[in-house]
Amino acid sequence: MHQLMPVGRAVSYGIVIILLMVCGFASPASAAKKIDQNPLFQKTTRVETLVDQQQWQEASVEANALSELYKKQKWKLQLLGDEAEYEELEVQIMRLKAAVNEKAQVESKITAAHIKDIINQIYSM
Repeated sequence: MHQLMPVGRAVSYGIVIILLMVCGFASPASAAKKIDQNPLFQKTTRVETLVDQQQWQEASVEANALSELYKKQKWKLQLLGDEAEYEELEVQIMRLKAAVNEKAQVESKITAAHIKDIINQIYSM
């Protein structure tokens, strides 16, 4: 016959499960914080800031660095997102590089926002 679990142990397991549920699941705020700490997201934000300040040479250098970072992290994105997402991210990074090189402030900002949105979609799954 099976023995029943002692009440004290059952309560302990219940408390552990509740703690895991409360602490273990990411809240939207902590998920947003994690996205903000993502190197691709940070690099995109840096390009955005430089575009706002119309520092085009530095923005171009950072956009190229973003492209290189994407190439290095592409394998992670392939594991996390679907093919359409990480391929669209690559296209948008190329668009950002072109917009920065053309000193197109509005296009650069729109494209950077799109890049951030794609990153958010990939990491929110």
